[in-house]
Parts: sequence; C-alpha cells; structure tokens
Amino acid sequence: MTSYPKSTPLRDEAYRRLVAALPCMACGIVGYTQAAHPNTGKGLSMKADDRDCFPLCTVGGNDCHGGFDQRAMFSKAVRREIEPLWASHTRAKLRAMSAHDAGMRKIVEKAIGL
Repeated sequence: MTSYPKSTPLRDEAYRRLVAALPCMACGIVGYTQAAHPNTGKGLSMKADDRDCFPLCTVGGNDCHGGFDQRAMFSKAVRREIEPLWASHTRAKLRAMSAHDAGMRKIVEKAIGL
C-alpha cells in the first residue's frame, strides 16, 4: 500500500469567527451563523481547510447549516458547484471589509492574503 502525504489544512479560529459574523449565504439572516466547512474533498480523516469556509445559519426553521450538511438543501452535485463559489465570495467579502479595519486586515492577511 502506498502512503501519500496529507496536506495540512489551515486552522484559524480568528478567521472562522470573521466568517461566522457574516450573513448566512443561503438565507441572508444576520447574527446566527457559523463557519461552515465544505463537504467536498473531506473524509478518511481529512479535514476541510478553514479558507474554504462560508457562513451558514443554525437558527430555527432555517438551519441552513444543518440542511446543507444533510443534503436536504442541495444535491451532492449542486453542493460541489456551490461550495467553491460561496468560499470565494466569503474570502472576497472579508478582503473588502478588512480594507477599513486594521485588526481584521491582520487576520485576513494571515489566513488568505490580501
């Protein structure tokens, strides 16, 4: 059996907190989001990278995070298309917001660059 090195995914709590502060990507609700990791590309002890997170809510009837993870919201094929788009949109939004906040800029620059 051949062994392949695993890449080390970024783990950055400060970055995840910035993601979680954004409105939900699915429904737009503010104040109830978490940093959701993509489901594509993980498994077999492989963790998803924090740079690929996007905000999804966990509130009441919406629970977009739960719906997304449990395949109730989108099919697997659609999720594979949406995840990189939402992650890219999240990174772009954080880069733009960090232009006016030095503390935020430091976190974003460390995690994803400017």
